Amino acid sequence: MFLSIVIPIYNDEKYLNECLDSCLDQNISEEEYEIICVDDGSTDRTPEMLKEYEKEHRNIHVITKEHGRGNGRTVGLGFAKGEYVWFVDHDDIVAPGAVDDLQAIVKANPGCDRVAFPCYEFFNALTPDEAEKLRNGTLCSNDRDAYQDLATWASIIRISFLREHDILPRSHRIDAAAKFWGIQDFRIWNGDTIFLDECLDKGIQSIRITGRPLYHYRRHENTQTMSMEPAMVQRRITGKLNTGLLWAYLAYGHRRAYDNERAKSGRASQETADKAVEQVQRTVTYLMKLPSRQWRAGFKKMVEKDIFFPRMPEEYPLSFRTYWSRCTKKERLLPSTAAYYYSITKRGARWSRILSWPIRFLNSLHGYSQRKQQRKITGLKARGLSSAQN
Repeated sequence: MFLSIVIPIYNDEKYLNECLDSCLDQNISEEEYEIICVDDGSTDRTPEMLKEYEKEHRNIHVITKEHGRGNGRTVGLGFAKGEYVWFVDHDDIVAPGAVDDLQAIVKANPGCDRVAFPCYEFFNALTPDEAEKLRNGTLCSNDRDAYQDLATWASIIRISFLREHDILPRSHRIDAAAKFWGIQDFRIWNGDTIFLDECLDKGIQSIRITGRPLYHYRRHENTQTMSMEPAMVQRRITGKLNTGLLWAYLAYGHRRAYDNERAKSGRASQETADKAVEQVQRTVTYLMKLPSRQWRAGFKKMVEKDIFFPRMPEEYPLSFRTYWSRCTKKERLLPSTAAYYYSITKRGARWSRILSWPIRFLNSLHGYSQRKQQRKITGLKARGLSSAQN
C-alpha cells in the first residue's frame, strides 16, 4: 500500500463530508491508499457519519478513542499500513488526484523520505470561483508563509523512517522538556515545526515539488493563530516561550555531552562541539525574537541551568573574521549581528540580548502588518468580496 491518510477528528459534522469526499476523489484504486479516521470521542453526529463512510468505502477505517487521551495522529500512525503517511486535518481539503501525483513523484524519486508540496489557504469556505479552479486544477498556491513548508499536513513522510528513529507527531522531546522545566501547561505554538525539525535532525531525505497546491488549509476567525481574545493571545505568548524552552532543553543536553567528553578526553570531538554550538546559538536566536518579558525569562532559565559556555569552545573552527565575512551588508547593520557570534558564551548572550532590539522591533512591525492584512481579508470575506474586487 502506498499511502495512509491519518485524520484526527473531534465534533466536526460541519466539514467532515467535504474533507472525506476530497480524500476519496482520487484516480487510483482504493487498495493503494487508506484513510484512517481517529475519532476523539465526538459527541455530535460525527460517529454516525464515520460509520456510514466506513460501510461504503473499504479503504476507510475508523478508530475511536477516549476524548483527550493520547494524540490522534500518533494513534492513527500506529495503525497505518502504507509506505507513507499524510496527516490531514479534519476541516481541510485534499486536491483531486493529489494521491496520484504524489505516487508518481515517489516512483520518480526512489529513496525519498519526504515529499513537500504547495498549499492553499482560505477563510471559512471556498468561494465559487476558488471551488471551480480547484476542480479544473487552475488554483494557484497563495502559501507565502515559510512556516507552512514545515507544517505537518504540507508533506507526506515515509513511515519506516519515523519508526526507525522513534519520531512521533507528539514529540517525546515535548514531554521531556515539560518535565525538565517543571511546566504544567506546555502549549506548543508551532508543534508541527517541532515534529519536522526532529525529522531533519535525523537526516530525512526531502524534496519539495512545485505546481498546483495539493492541500487546502481552512483558516477560521476564532482559531488560536487568528483570534485576538485575551485568552487566545495569552495562549500564543505562553506557547512561544515554551517553544524557546524546548530549544533550551535540547541545548542543555548537547552542552552536557560536550562537558562530559572534555572531562574524559580533555578535548571534545569536532562533531560534539559543532552540535553544542549550533543548538545553543539556535536557542539564543529564537529567544531574541520574542517580546522583552519572554526573552528575559528564557535567558534567565538558560543561565540557571548553565547552558551557556564560559568562552568560545576551542574545538569551534569558525573564526569571527570568517563569520563576519559571511554576513550580508544588511545583516551587518543590525547591532545584534556583531554579538551573535559570541552568543553561546555568557558574556556574548548578554550582549546579544541587549542588542537584539532591532530584530524584535522589526518583527513587531511585520506582525502588525500581517494582522492588519488578515483583518482586511476577513472583512472582505464577510461581505462576500475578494481582495481583487476591492
